[in-house]
Amino acid sequence: MKILVIGGGGREHTLAWKLSQSPRVDQVFCAPGNAGTESCARNVEINPENIEGLLAFAQKEGIELTVVGPEAPLVGGIVDLFREKGLKIFGPTREAAALEGSKVFAKEFMSRNRIPVEEAMEKRVFGSAGDRVILEEILTGEEASYIGITDGKTVIPMASSQDHKAVFDGDRGPNTGGMGAYSPAPVMNEGLSARALAEAMEPVIRGMAAREGQKYQGALYAGLMIRGGEFWVLEYNCRFGDPETQPILFRLQSDLASLLLQAVEEDLKEAKVKWDPRPAVCVVLCSGGYPGGYAKGKEITGLEEAGQMEDVSVFHAGTRREGKKIVTAGGRVLGVTARGKDLRAAIDRAYQACARINFEGMRYRRDIGNKGLIRKAPMTKHQ
Repeated sequence: MKILVIGGGGREHTLAWKLSQSPRVDQVFCAPGNAGTESCARNVEINPENIEGLLAFAQKEGIELTVVGPEAPLVGGIVDLFREKGLKIFGPTREAAALEGSKVFAKEFMSRNRIPVEEAMEKRVFGSAGDRVILEEILTGEEASYIGITDGKTVIPMASSQDHKAVFDGDRGPNTGGMGAYSPAPVMNEGLSARALAEAMEPVIRGMAAREGQKYQGALYAGLMIRGGEFWVLEYNCRFGDPETQPILFRLQSDLASLLLQAVEEDLKEAKVKWDPRPAVCVVLCSGGYPGGYAKGKEITGLEEAGQMEDVSVFHAGTRREGKKIVTAGGRVLGVTARGKDLRAAIDRAYQACARINFEGMRYRRDIGNKGLIRKAPMTKHQ
């Protein structure tokens, strides 16, 4: 089977890496990919928002499954177009992707479908999502990421995870695309995991099909705020999270290609997912100045040394190849991901690998996973 992964970040490198391990997969292509994806896929210089170009490539190469990483092509209608042309593609339609693309639509949808959201004190304007303003209560608590794969009828939960968005240790400073993540997240105990599936995920699938007239297929991401044994949905994303995908797929023992194909073919009801019981941690190495302005083209050293460590993978996010060198090409550059017998061991191994990598201006948080150490809760069946 030939698979096309659309995107060029850490999430897409991780997807390509995991998909390439499937015995069902003959070749993986990545558009546009990065310096890391070239080790497990063939990079194709097509912009993820060039939907017509991606379609032409998929038709020419006989792509049997396309996996969409970023939001933009989904909101742009790539799934609608590929399906119209008879091509299998993993992701929601343009209308269903409005759950992420329009925050107004998302909040109204949650209200209609009685999904826990509280109203009204903080003004938030969501840029290109529209000119309307949403009023929300300022919620405090602990965040967690809950991601599922769905065929439009059945939701298969992925392992729980927790992202770290603030740029500095102790959750200080401006928010970023994510400075690291770990899985499982002890804050998602057995009861909360079951409730999140029943109250935050399944209502989306039912609501989309019944009222919106859109069968939701693909990845569904719920960002949760947890406080006092209760949770609220902060946002929905219509794709896998980044950097949560890195530790989650590092623990996945099942065949990812088969799972995604089952979702596309509406055959997830009998799917079984197996997880490595060992926790995994991803530490993001970023360019100096990120999330503000930063320089590019800085040579990265130590990649081979770190990547050869046992139970470590270095996933590329913002990199490119210049001759024999690999250089920085983005704000979030690498996601150093490691497993361990317990969370403490996974954290230690990840930071040992980080210490072997260097580029000018490199910066990273030193406290990824610490919230999990404080909780020290047992793993649940959903993790």
